[in-house]
Amino acid sequence: MRVARWFIYGLPVFLLVLIAVSFLNSAFLSTGKKNEMSMGVLGEPSSLNPIQQADSAASQVFSTIFNGLLKYDENLEIIGDLAKSWALSQTTTVVFKNSASSAEALKMVELWRAEWEGWKLEAAHIEGNFLLLSFTEPGMSAPEAIFSRLPAESVQPLVTIRVQVKENARRILKSFRDASPAARIVRDWVESGSAFELTAAPEVKSEIEDWLSTHGGGEVSIGDSVPFLAEPLVVFSLRDRVRWHDGKPFTSRDVAFTYEAIMDDVFASPRKPDFDLIQKIETPGLRTVRVTYRKPFSPALSSWMISILPAHLLEGNRRSGGHPISTAHPSAPARSNSESGRRTSISAS
Repeated sequence: MRVARWFIYGLPVFLLVLIAVSFLNSAFLSTGKKNEMSMGVLGEPSSLNPIQQADSAASQVFSTIFNGLLKYDENLEIIGDLAKSWALSQTTTVVFKNSASSAEALKMVELWRAEWEGWKLEAAHIEGNFLLLSFTEPGMSAPEAIFSRLPAESVQPLVTIRVQVKENARRILKSFRDASPAARIVRDWVESGSAFELTAAPEVKSEIEDWLSTHGGGEVSIGDSVPFLAEPLVVFSLRDRVRWHDGKPFTSRDVAFTYEAIMDDVFASPRKPDFDLIQKIETPGLRTVRVTYRKPFSPALSSWMISILPAHLLEGNRRSGGHPISTAHPSAPARSNSESGRRTSISAS
């Protein structure tokens, strides 16, 4: 009988008391907590640094806390997040053996002006032995169509040359370029602290091998031939009046710093392949970011959905960090981004 009475009377009373205690704790004892957010995830995040994100738990945390330049809407279309707009274009460069050949090629392109609209070709001009074609859309089909009509015997053959060194790749590249005729090297790119890449005339391979033999050594290999350079450009215009939760303004420097951190070997970011084709990032203004790619890259826009890091807090700090650096400062209440409507590390005032 006692057991039956317990289940009939005691258990309901116990549950009511438990509910009452929980209510009191939530209503009164927790009111002093500020700037805190609790969320449940399926597992322990492997890292709280978004550029080292490698699991679904970390992804869930970062999608709630951080913002990228772009995001998907409910229809899976790309829209702006921290970027209010962006513009795409492409510069295609054909290298000729001499300036007379490039001038003749420009005349040929001008004769085809009736086809420019279909090619999305906006302008054409020459700089020495370079023919530069400006397109309003990135891609390969239009440049290939134009290139196929140009006299092949006048075009300078180009190849990619990859150089592996022990260390200080950037310094070694600069020293070699200072000692080499610039005309034969069209473009360079530092892959890591121990490797760089040249787009150059084929004979540069033997030149750099000879030079390295007296400057620390290294391995040199030739990659694909390059008929012309097709370099897409993405120009992001950032939103105004966006601040981090410590009150510091969000600027183009934060975007450039995030890219630099991803490419830094110290962080071993799994997102590095998404940014490997970037030739350079420029920040001509606080609200403008110019991203130039070495060739067309279809996931270029979606890669910029990655979380942006605060440069003012992390510059000079090569540690990966144990906390999401961009959570709100204790003295500043967390606010939602006016576009996303979610609690986030960045808020619009």
